[in-house]
Amino acid sequence: MADPNKDPTWSIHSAQDFGSNAASVASSAASSVTVVATDAAATASSLPTALQAPLPDPEGLDLTICRVCGTQYSSPASRTTCPICEDPRQYVPPAGLSWTTLRELRASGGYKNSITPLLHNPHAHAISTSPRLGIGQRAILIKTAEGNVLWDCIAYLDEETVRAVRALGGIKAIIISHPHFYTTAGAWAEVFDCKVYTSALDAHWLQRRTPRHVLFSEPQEIPLARTGALDVAVCGGHFPGSLVLCHAHRLYTADTIQVVPSGLNPPAPKGHASQRETVSFAFMWSYPNMIPLGWRAVRDIWKAVEHLEWRDVHGGFAGLDVYGEGKKRVYDSARIVIKRLGGEDDALYD
Repeated sequence: MADPNKDPTWSIHSAQDFGSNAASVASSAASSVTVVATDAAATASSLPTALQAPLPDPEGLDLTICRVCGTQYSSPASRTTCPICEDPRQYVPPAGLSWTTLRELRASGGYKNSITPLLHNPHAHAISTSPRLGIGQRAILIKTAEGNVLWDCIAYLDEETVRAVRALGGIKAIIISHPHFYTTAGAWAEVFDCKVYTSALDAHWLQRRTPRHVLFSEPQEIPLARTGALDVAVCGGHFPGSLVLCHAHRLYTADTIQVVPSGLNPPAPKGHASQRETVSFAFMWSYPNMIPLGWRAVRDIWKAVEHLEWRDVHGGFAGLDVYGEGKKRVYDSARIVIKRLGGEDDALYD
């Protein structure tokens, strides 16, 4: 069956497609900033000998992975269905579903991961796969005072990536925003000897649960959140357990709060009409299928993050980064969306 990610007849207007375009726009717009996109293989070759030693294969090297969304299953058996893709929040492409494994992806020699420092953020590196695999999101490695956290996950993992991440300090914990990004987190956790934290509200979407998975009911059950190294909020909306993470005045939103094209513009001057009427963020139940949330769900997302303090926002895909007045712009966007959905003018003050 054709790989939908390589099928030239397949296209969809979605957040991930916009993100790919936004990445090049953001890069050219920030010409005064030096950005180093690190090839994981090149980084690995420069490591000390101890870090270059052969690595054990992660558990699940031969477990089935959906090529369309990147979800890894608990069995190597062939499949005909993917609950993630068949849910209305995602999609089955016209070419249909197709399957692979980590071993097959590695052996193909066709994929590589890059590790890129985020602009204006000394604490974070984005990790992404080319060519696109699955949904096409990025994982973000965040350096905290108590160790590195991997925010969200990508499906592809090879020895070069492992060595490069270890050179940056390894991973103390993996926190995943929602089921679309669960991917091969069990393999990552096995290699880096850490736990994977996901919301218990989305437990039934976890297609491969390992002893390293921790399904939490409250964010304070995450050790790094309990000690104050970072903040995690359960917002709901896209999924009941959809999360955001806040660290060093940056909000990492994945698909919980999605950056839209106007969000990439600088903040509008005070009193300018666009400041009052243009959104920087969207709040959706399904992004690829354009199914909105109700206004009360949008209100609840704002209420879940209102206590946090942030300036910049990093979304789930390359280039979806908003710099400056991030909290105000999320609030303004929520207010505008609530109004357009027929909500009450004072909904955010309830």
